[in-house]
Amino acid sequence: MNRLRLFSIALMAFSVSGSYAQEYEVQLKVIEAEVNAWNRFASSVISLHKNILSHTPYRIEQKTDKYGGDYASDYRFLEESFFHKKNGNLLSRIRWHNKAKQEYHTIEVFIYDGAGRIQRDYSVAYLPNERNAPIQTLVNIHAHKDSLHAYRQFDANGELLFEKCVGSFMGRKVRLELEDYEVPENPFDVTGDYLACFSALPRSAGIYLNPLSDLRSQNESGTGLSDYAAETDIHKSLEQATTLLKLNPRDTTQLVRRGYALLMLRDFDGAIRDYSLAIKLNPALDEAYFGRGMAYGRNREFPEAIADLTIYLQRNPDSSIGYTKRGVRYIWMGKLDLAKQDLKKAVRIDPANAEANDDLGVIYAQEKSYRKAVAHFQSSIKHDPTYQKAYHNLAMVYHLTGDHTNALDAIDKALNLDSQNRNSTMLKSAILATLGKMDEAASLAESAKMMDDANWSEQMTPAN
Repeated sequence: MNRLRLFSIALMAFSVSGSYAQEYEVQLKVIEAEVNAWNRFASSVISLHKNILSHTPYRIEQKTDKYGGDYASDYRFLEESFFHKKNGNLLSRIRWHNKAKQEYHTIEVFIYDGAGRIQRDYSVAYLPNERNAPIQTLVNIHAHKDSLHAYRQFDANGELLFEKCVGSFMGRKVRLELEDYEVPENPFDVTGDYLACFSALPRSAGIYLNPLSDLRSQNESGTGLSDYAAETDIHKSLEQATTLLKLNPRDTTQLVRRGYALLMLRDFDGAIRDYSLAIKLNPALDEAYFGRGMAYGRNREFPEAIADLTIYLQRNPDSSIGYTKRGVRYIWMGKLDLAKQDLKKAVRIDPANAEANDDLGVIYAQEKSYRKAVAHFQSSIKHDPTYQKAYHNLAMVYHLTGDHTNALDAIDKALNLDSQNRNSTMLKSAILATLGKMDEAASLAESAKMMDDANWSEQMTPAN
């Protein structure tokens, strides 16, 4: 029995007996072994909920109710639903203990694309009277194709639990519901309705096992090139743009689209070619100058990168991300004074710019202005709790200034976001050695030798 069914038995009916009771006891033992991972998932969903509400106009609907069954027949809850004020989309929904609102026992968060279609949703549920760990942690990943709506459901461990598709295909109604054991092992062996429904869906939850991965996509929605960044499969975007360019090689929209896809795939020469042709055909394309500046920088052609981003900033003087990206390229050139000027402008325009705060913090740390550095790293983390580099840099400053307890806490948070980051693992080893934990430090240093070098050059962030 998967966790979704167990949840239905435990929470909605609260009547467990016979073989169900035995399975329930086994399940609780499994949950106990994964308490930390599932609680981290729950904390991430709460953080995602709070972040979305912090920059989205919303309204709240409330109701009170109670459950049936024997287990919690007297349990009453307050349900709060948060709706987007403008488009009416349900952003999130929380059920609280009616007499202890600080304790929630279910939360759902919904992520939409630019057309208002649901892309992902996350849910966490605790038993009303049990707070040790969630009884349910789910990630649903959705796809929309013509009139078909499909989704795959995973738990926080990445296990596929369920998939469903409804709509119509080739003039007939479609409704598929498959439990985990019914899902075809080889998706290439199926055709027809199943393929039409699920071919666009990933076979794993991927980065979305960390709900905070959706923070950047939310913060970037509707800005500059991010319409392309939001596409779930960058290879598919590349293929579609290439197909359309064969029909019309002078289609600047598709040149910019393909340039961005190539940039994301780190084919910088290819991106530069597409952006350059788009600019030749239409010199007014600001996003092409921005994209080419990004690609030139990643290709270590710094003067060209600076020139393109300067044109972009002349046309978009209020672009925080524009100043950030030019500032990063000045850092790569070793021109820290110019980088500092740009990054300070970026933060002044948008105090919530996590990347600019982090890079400005690095410059202050190099100047040994550690208090200012810490403030900027903390600001970066506040506005983007997924920004792993900021946690690492904060840990480094704490370590340099002798605050090893806070350094250890910060580096643990960095490694929670990226457990295989070589630089962070080495830093934790150094912190532990300073604290006298030599065996643990040596073990981590040995583990770090097997890890790939981290590439921390910058976020691949589109223009505002």
